[in-house]
Amino acid sequence: MNIDQENEKNDQEMYKKVNIDQEMYDSLVEDAKNLTLRELFAAIRKNGYPKIKRLYARFAPLEGDYPENTASLMVAGCAIGQAAANLNQLKYGSCILGGALGTNLHTTITILNDETDLTLSEIADQLEKDYANQLDLTLREVV
Repeated sequence: MNIDQENEKNDQEMYKKVNIDQEMYDSLVEDAKNLTLRELFAAIRKNGYPKIKRLYARFAPLEGDYPENTASLMVAGCAIGQAAANLNQLKYGSCILGGALGTNLHTTITILNDETDLTLSEIADQLEKDYANQLDLTLREVV
């Protein structure tokens, strides 16, 4: 088994152990929509984990149930996943922040993360440039 297969197996095991229902998830997403773009982009810039593509976060294997705040178990993440960890929006293995982003913003960040070799800091710089007139809007207000 190669490292990617082992990581995928660990991720699948983690998701089996997650204990969050749809109502709780929806409530957490609604709360996350109060974040401003400025806060989001700063959280993308503030990284500390290796950047990955096509997956919010990769977690370390754990015996037993995962804790509410799974950021402490994160070993790598995409721009959205790392921002979620920095903003305490990585709950029960779910990227709450990913659910709070509107389609356009989510797509923009995903393309910058997955389709380029930009660093997280460069992604944040590009987003701040692209959304310069909207930095103080909340995720709820961004269309």
